[in-house]
Amino acid sequence: MFNTNELNDKLVSELREIAKSFGVENTDALRKAELIIKINEQQDLIKAAKGEIAPSESVIENNNTTAESSEEEKPKKRARTTVKALPVERKTSAKEEVSLFDAPS
Repeated sequence: MFNTNELNDKLVSELREIAKSFGVENTDALRKAELIIKINEQQDLIKAAKGEIAPSESVIENNNTTAESSEEEKPKKRARTTVKALPVERKTSAKEEVSLFDAPS
């Protein structure tokens, strides 16, 4: 039996082979995370059939482990900070102060 960490270390092709050996259908269309979930579900069903654990416990375990692993894989986003621009004081010359409507000197 495999745990989630061991399955994460394997290649997708290896996971597909494992899933096929457990009887999972349509493994070619599944992504790595989905394959891991399906393999864990099949392992839990086998354990439940043997009487090792109750089926309801296995579903709770799978939900907790997938939530934890997805949080670990995602990088944390940095908060964006904005800097307010300070007003710039312009020095005006005598030429700039003249407008079009002023009388010529």
